Amino acid sequence: MKKALKIIIKIIFFILNSFFTLLSVLEISFTGILTKNVVHFLLFLITNLFFIFVIWYSFLSKITIWKKGILVIVGFLIFYFSFNIPGIKRANDLDTCLDIGICAQGLKINTEYGLAKINQENCLKYHWKWNEKSKSCYIH
Repeated sequence: MKKALKIIIKIIFFILNSFFTLLSVLEISFTGILTKNVVHFLLFLITNLFFIFVIWYSFLSKITIWKKGILVIVGFLIFYFSFNIPGIKRANDLDTCLDIGICAQGLKINTEYGLAKINQENCLKYHWKWNEKSKSCYIH
């Protein structure tokens, strides 16, 4: 019974690691398309590859469980904070704007009124909805 439980746990961790690796690779590729700053993209790429390395190392290594936990937490923190790199944040803001219509302040987007810079003045001028708390405009 104990051996079967270990096998099930290993299978679950393998599936989770594969999922996070795929998610990270997809995020790298989509962000690479939208990011114009090569230095920011390389920094993002390095942090994501480090994240992938950490989760697989913690899965495959024979270190104690609490050390694995610390490694995974550090890996996820680095992965999370990599999205705050300015060029990456801008690419994600642009992607969100194009996908769901919530545009962050400072973006320049092509609208039915022509090229518009997202700010409070333009948002209200075009009868969109401005969110003061998040400094974003709902353009739909």
